[in-house]
Amino acid sequence: MLLEVLVAVAVAASLASLYLSLVAYLRVMRAVRVVRGSLARSLGRLAKPRRRYVVFEVVPIS
Repeated sequence: MLLEVLVAVAVAASLASLYLSLVAYLRVMRAVRVVRGSLARSLGRLAKPRRRYVVFEVVPIS
């Protein structure tokens, strides 16, 4: 009986720690996404992208 209770407590503790680590991971990923988005917006405002046309010249090899 005592062993079953200890096993149940250990399983519950491991599931709780897994849940907490998953929540922390998702929170970090959301923060990274927010920071990346704000960086991209600020960089896009600073340097507006110019269109560059790449022209390929076909040179025959003899």
